[in-house]
Amino acid sequence: MMKDIGSLFEKRKIALSRSQDKTSLVKQSLQGFLLERFGDNLKGLSFRVDYNAKDNSLAITTDSKIIANELSLQLHDLTEYLKKTKLNLSRILIR
Repeated sequence: MMKDIGSLFEKRKIALSRSQDKTSLVKQSLQGFLLERFGDNLKGLSFRVDYNAKDNSLAITTDSKIIANELSLQLHDLTEYLKKTKLNLSRILIR
């Protein structure tokens, strides 16, 4: 018996939409945390934020070891901030 391929595509489309919504929410929350915690001191520094919806993990990559260490020190506060915005991540990687 053949399944309706249209419903399969619809389910996949809904899953991708949810993933993109959560990705943008994670990025906005992280940006809010960084502005709240560090203010304008982060201007000119580069960050790459990758959210993996499958693993529910967040990877923050920066060029500076000093910034990575500062973020590592603020990791507990970051997780609390994300919990306030109802985002529970399984892990956060800072490189």
